[in-house]
Amino acid sequence: MSSPLLMVQLIVLSTATGALSMWLYKLCSYQERLKSTVAELSDVQSKMMSYDGEFEGAQALMRESLKLSFLRLALVVVPSLMAAAPIIAVLTWGLGGFHNVVQISALNWGWASASEVLFLIVASLSALAVKAVFRIQC
Repeated sequence: MSSPLLMVQLIVLSTATGALSMWLYKLCSYQERLKSTVAELSDVQSKMMSYDGEFEGAQALMRESLKLSFLRLALVVVPSLMAAAPIIAVLTWGLGGFHNVVQISALNWGWASASEVLFLIVASLSALAVKAVFRIQC
């Protein structure tokens, strides 16, 4: 049987880790450059969708779209890896005391207990909430 106090501690740890992770992403990423790149990419994609001309003209729009997509990827790779550090650290070292807090028979996997699954779900929801509230560009 799991302790309600341990369950609350797991949820608080998960929420804090998810929020920390997204906040770290915000600090490490070039938010203004990302916003302008996403806006440019959206504009180019709109032009591609409404384009009704020769293929050569479409090729230029496709090249520009691909260039902006790779730029966006380059802008988010390193900050995303840095933001994953708190999640990985807690999964690796921080959930030892919570191993059997949540007991769900359907989640009897060898690679993850239900505690890890609950941690990842709550941390993800927490990170998405921080992203939405602070309008973080990814």
